[in-house]
Amino acid sequence: ALSAGRGGTLEAAGVGEVCTSPTHRRRGLSRALMKDAIGAMEGIGVDVSLLHAAPELAGFYNEGGGYESVTSEWSVVTLGSFAGGGDDEGGLVVRLASFPGDTERLMGLHRLYSESRFAGCVVRTEDYWNDYVSKEIGDSLYVLVSEMMEGEGKIAGWLSIRPRGGRFQLRDFGVDRDMIGTSRAMRRLLMDALPKPEKEAVTELHLPTAILEEVQSECKEEGKASASSSFIDWDAGVKEENDVGWMYRAVRKTEGGGVKGAIEEGARHLIWPTDSF
Repeated sequence: ALSAGRGGTLEAAGVGEVCTSPTHRRRGLSRALMKDAIGAMEGIGVDVSLLHAAPELAGFYNEGGGYESVTSEWSVVTLGSFAGGGDDEGGLVVRLASFPGDTERLMGLHRLYSESRFAGCVVRTEDYWNDYVSKEIGDSLYVLVSEMMEGEGKIAGWLSIRPRGGRFQLRDFGVDRDMIGTSRAMRRLLMDALPKPEKEAVTELHLPTAILEEVQSECKEEGKASASSSFIDWDAGVKEENDVGWMYRAVRKTEGGGVKGAIEEGARHLIWPTDSF
């Protein structure tokens, strides 16, 4: 299921790995396959179909399948100093996530931080966390833990990054903002997630613009030079680098107009790279 933004959900089916042999192209085979796939989705009663397409193929999916593009807002920042490392966050330490022990807490935080806010966000069930997320990013999913709290409720945030195109991409992130601010959580988690050479060199981070705006807002409140925000080199500027590859097609009419309707009403679109296919 996908979040429709502002609390609603949609049953969804994805299309992926569409490919035709070079010797059999321009015969309408992909168009026929898409028609059959849409018919199958109509038969099982899903609300919406989604796919991710290269920009040059968006026209094919629009004309041949009725898919419409949406914009996911992403930004690129230069990472600055991580000087003064160590646990400077009042009893919070970092470790790798443990499954299934951490699942319930992570599932609840993801629901609050992402699923309730963003349109298109994958609604992660307990099985999804244990069977998919743990295998997809389990070796790079760091959690921020309070040593002063016991049990599953002690996780304050989590983060996973991956190298991509000569820089790092924020693959997954969430935080309990009642326990710690976004900027402080991200800084502390990056200190452990980044390989040592990258912590000592200039590197860039590709992250959702909505998350960056949370950090910027906290910077204004705390002051630009605050330790919590110094991991970003603000003088280097912020570059916009949006993802326009996600496309949706309504399979059946839903109240509110589905993902596209939610975006038109002001919700922002985000599918975490962890969940992309």
